[in-house]
Amino acid sequence: MVGFGRIGRQIGRSLRELGLEVRGFVRTPREDAEFPLLGAGDLPAWLPEARLLVLCAPLTPETRGLVDARLLAHGHPGLTLVNVGRGEQVVVPDLIAALDAGRMGRAVLDVFSPEPLEADSPLWSHPKVTVTPHHSGPSTPRAMVPDLLPNLRRFAEGLEIQGAVDRARGY
Repeated sequence: MVGFGRIGRQIGRSLRELGLEVRGFVRTPREDAEFPLLGAGDLPAWLPEARLLVLCAPLTPETRGLVDARLLAHGHPGLTLVNVGRGEQVVVPDLIAALDAGRMGRAVLDVFSPEPLEADSPLWSHPKVTVTPHHSGPSTPRAMVPDLLPNLRRFAEGLEIQGAVDRARGY
C-alpha cells in the first residue's frame, strides 16, 4: 500500500482480512500498532515480493510519476497494480510497456491523467487493464452526512477538526 491515511488503512485492513500480508509505504516511516509502515524509498526493495501494489496516496512531488519503468523493473511478473490515488502517479506508457513485456500481470485503474480518460486511450482496450469509473466515495447527502457529522460536532465544540487538509504538505 502506498499511502496509509484513512482510505489506505481501511483498504489494508480489508486485504489483511482476506489473508494478505500488508505493508504500508509512507512519506515518513513510523511505528504503527496495526501495520509495518516503511518509507516510500523502501518500495523498490519490497516490490519483487509483492503481488499487489495499491496506490492511495495524495499527489505530491514525491508521488508524481512514482510508478514508472524504473520502479516496475523491480516488480514481479504477477504483480497487479491498483490505483485509487491520483492518475499522475502512474506513467502510462511505462505501465503499458511493462504489461506488454510480461513484467507485471494486471492493472486496475480508477484514476487517470487527464480525467475523464480520453476516448482514444490505449487503456480502454488493453487486455490486462481494468478501467473503473472513479466513483469510490459517498455522493448523496444521506451517504455523506454520517461522515461529516463528527467533525461538525468537533467544530461546534471548538475542537480540532480531524483529517483536515494540511496545505503545507499538499494534502
